[in-house]
Amino acid sequence: MDRKIIITVLSLMRKPINGVPPQQFNYISDCAAEIKTDWTNAAGLMYLLKTVPDITDVICMCSEAVDNDDHKNRVRDIISSSGCEGINPRFIRYKDNTSFVDITNDLINEFTFKNSDIIYLDTTGGFRPVAYSLVYLFRYFEYMNITIEKAIYSSLNGDEGKIEDIKDTFRMFDLINGTHEFTSSGDPQTLIRFFENNKNPKINSLLNQMTVFYDAISLCRLNGISSVVKKLNKTMMDLQSDKPNSFDEALFINLIPAIRAKFCFDKNQVYLSLIRWCLANNLLQQAVTIYVEKLPRAYFKELKFFKMLVPEEELGRKMINPGADAYADYFMTSSLDESIEEHLREMETFVDDMYTTVRWKSVSRDFDRMFSNTSYSQECIEKFKIIVKLRDMFYENDGSRVRYVQNQRKARELLARINLREMQQLPNSIDAFLRNLKNSHYMIVLGDAPAAVVDASNNSRSVINNYNRAVHGGLLSGIDSCLEPEMLRMFRLDYLYAKYIRNQINHASDAVDDEPEFKRVMHENFSYNFPEDNNFSASDIKSFLQSSVKYIEDIHNTIHK
Repeated sequence: MDRKIIITVLSLMRKPINGVPPQQFNYISDCAAEIKTDWTNAAGLMYLLKTVPDITDVICMCSEAVDNDDHKNRVRDIISSSGCEGINPRFIRYKDNTSFVDITNDLINEFTFKNSDIIYLDTTGGFRPVAYSLVYLFRYFEYMNITIEKAIYSSLNGDEGKIEDIKDTFRMFDLINGTHEFTSSGDPQTLIRFFENNKNPKINSLLNQMTVFYDAISLCRLNGISSVVKKLNKTMMDLQSDKPNSFDEALFINLIPAIRAKFCFDKNQVYLSLIRWCLANNLLQQAVTIYVEKLPRAYFKELKFFKMLVPEEELGRKMINPGADAYADYFMTSSLDESIEEHLREMETFVDDMYTTVRWKSVSRDFDRMFSNTSYSQECIEKFKIIVKLRDMFYENDGSRVRYVQNQRKARELLARINLREMQQLPNSIDAFLRNLKNSHYMIVLGDAPAAVVDASNNSRSVINNYNRAVHGGLLSGIDSCLEPEMLRMFRLDYLYAKYIRNQINHASDAVDDEPEFKRVMHENFSYNFPEDNNFSASDIKSFLQSSVKYIEDIHNTIHK
């Protein structure tokens, strides 16, 4: 059988004056139970013994002043007169030698509680500091899943006594804790339990929307998250304007402005606000996922850094990476602008010409005269010089086969200059080399040339391609921007770095092309950190995201002030 336990804190009894017994007072309770006694402390104990059937235990917490036979015998008499002769009360002395009295440790060290226990708490007696420890005791029982059925307080005002159930006063801590739990993790379960018997449809609507929000955040289910956040904000505002029906509702409604402020709902920046909130509460997995998957949309919509010149309904037909978010796709990988397209066509024509040029048995070193009647750019001429140098250094029989090279470091250095970083060794012949050059993802980057990289077969892009574009800049076709080139570059590089982090911590399968080169250049030229074995710490990620978000906010405030 479950134990029903009364816990009371004893205070001093009234003493007779000149042999006259103390005055008796009537105490009124919520169930109209008539209690008459001369000791306020007795009123609560008598009320519980009279109204709660099958009490099994009575625990009396005693200070030094009441730890005597007079008080103990009085408690035994109260129990006996209530018809509960089988109960043998426990008297537990608590330490009262400080201004702050805590009965919790003394109680739980002397009495073993079980999860099946049902507690009836009388908070009337004891020193005033005991009231603070009763709060801890209440929270302790809740945390241990021990039921507190009632918490009462007996008071005397003049000749009128009252016994009140103050359990709802203690429950206010559940409301505060539930609100904190939601604003720090998105979890509304404590609030749902608190309002489980509430009939206000606006509160129930808000709790339902909080649950939808929590599911989306905890599972990183980001499709439609903007709509979820806006509905959550709206239900909060609807409740905020409502008239409360109870003290519970009034307190919760008064907390709504603080909740909305925690989420920065007054700013029209859903995704940026969500990232900021996630970082403030160490939800780093969610923060980096929202940054990668949704922040580009904010660049076009909320922050107004970019304007899409292509109608939104056409995005799906024009996207380069089917299945990706359209705005992220356009932010990093949309088609080249006209100047880069023209540069690309020039390079393709030049490589075609080299098929015949580099096979000459003797190539004039007067390159300027050789190209004097052509329209090739200086970048093309420089690239031709490198290829001829490669042929002469590493190929024999007019380029028909590669020489044995014990150390190909020099070859790799030359390959890097024409951005053939994917080649770890030279192809067998110069013809094979040229075919690789023509079909390579990396065929046009040289010096400060505006860079974008094309695979002629399927027009695909890779992270390293996007890195090249981020470094060398240039606006994308179909997009108008209010950003300066350096701002655009930093936005893109931060995005690539965040995407790299996301792939590492999420164990994504899409590896970065040319990862060592990507990491080396990002670190050496732009100070992005790549820890050993890509073991990014929570501090690394949080610091980067905070810095990037601040940069974004500063740019927004500067442009749209």
